[in-house]
Amino acid sequence: MAPPPLRIDLLRARARYLLALGALGLPVCKPSPEASAQTPPNPHRPGSSWQVPSPDRGTRRTGCQSGVACIHPSRPPPAASAGPAPFQRCDTALAVAALGMTPEHHRATFSPEATLQERRTTPNACCYSWSETGCRGRPLRDGSGAALVAPSVRAPGDSALDTSPALSADPWVAQALAAHWSAEAAAEHASVAAFAREATVLRALGAPEELLRATQRAALDEVEHARRVYAEASRWAGAALGPGALPPLEALPEELPALVDRALLDGCLGEGCAALEAEHAAHLARDPDTRALLDAIARDETEHAALAWRTVRWALRQGGDPVRERLRAFRAALARGLAAPEPDWSGDGPLAPYGVPSPATARAVRRETARSVVLPCLDALLAAA
Repeated sequence: MAPPPLRIDLLRARARYLLALGALGLPVCKPSPEASAQTPPNPHRPGSSWQVPSPDRGTRRTGCQSGVACIHPSRPPPAASAGPAPFQRCDTALAVAALGMTPEHHRATFSPEATLQERRTTPNACCYSWSETGCRGRPLRDGSGAALVAPSVRAPGDSALDTSPALSADPWVAQALAAHWSAEAAAEHASVAAFAREATVLRALGAPEELLRATQRAALDEVEHARRVYAEASRWAGAALGPGALPPLEALPEELPALVDRALLDGCLGEGCAALEAEHAAHLARDPDTRALLDAIARDETEHAALAWRTVRWALRQGGDPVRERLRAFRAALARGLAAPEPDWSGDGPLAPYGVPSPATARAVRRETARSVVLPCLDALLAAA
């Protein structure tokens, strides 16, 4: 069962989105009991993930896949990136390509926790937590549906930048936090462009002014998120970090069904999950500055998810039955992706005091958000249509 603070956050989120839909108080506002009888993913094995298929089968769209990948190095890594004892044979700066992944679409960070567990059966293993890029906030997608981000680079010197971590940490912790927050900052930076493109599509489709203004405000929120999260990454890296250049962007199709697919997957689900992940992380964080950052992100992402629900409601009124079928297909895919057993809340990992829950906990939060928030809101929207 989810911990009490998260259960309260889930109830608040569901009420907020139902209010955005004008459906607060409908009898369908209960957590959905639907789930499959599959065994839940093992968070300590390569390829473990919880994913949501897209209703648009012609486009590669995923629900923030993540997991743990373990390798067995044949030789020691460069001294500059070797882990501290007992992880000297592990490369803490390993390129994601060494794990069989693409740097444009994935990120990976060394996981001491998973490494120690794997070494109970496989000596000398080195394990890395991986995830798709763009899993926090609204991702910027290419034509295939994969998330795009700019690389994090050394920024021009800023004498006013605080690069002194508020909490003491072992070297591997500082490295892991710098990598984590750098990747999060790159995702927040990409969200600025994602909302800017979405505003163009909404205007072309004749969306009401309220949706256009809210989408533009969301882009400005993401500018502030990127600034603050890059500052957090810089604290742990000991150097000023910032975004590099984004790859060339393709224009989005100015079509109502495609707009609905993005709003459901990246807004209602993606940003709804991101908001509750940030809230849960804020409950765990000991540093007041990190906690304040996560609280601010959670508030804004909640409003962005509410905007997505309002966008879907408007599109349903405009598009009628074809849009209604997209909602039903998305709901069916979401229900199939949920596992029956309760999420594993046995531990939050060694980075939890720094505002970074374990990958297993993050997946559990996303699954509980889908079950207790997104499915009931979809039911309310379909019942009122």
